[in-house]
Amino acid sequence: MKIRLTVSGLEYASDEGLHTATAEVVVKRGRKEIVRDTFNGKSAGDYSRTYDVKDGKGDLDVTYTTQSPHFHCKAEILDVE
Repeated sequence: MKIRLTVSGLEYASDEGLHTATAEVVVKRGRKEIVRDTFNGKSAGDYSRTYDVKDGKGDLDVTYTTQSPHFHCKAEILDVE
């Protein structure tokens, strides 16, 4: 199975200037962790990575840790073998 993670908001502005952030993203399907990755700043727009993973059961659950108040992450299944 292939999963694509699309992230945005790693680079953002505040009153103190321009900032870059790091985000650790974890994707689970059911109780099984299928992706864990770290994204680093200097990406103001959308940025995607694709992963080959072993299929778990159930819906995708995405969690992340970041200091960016503007960070967004979307996971989508591209194909199931």
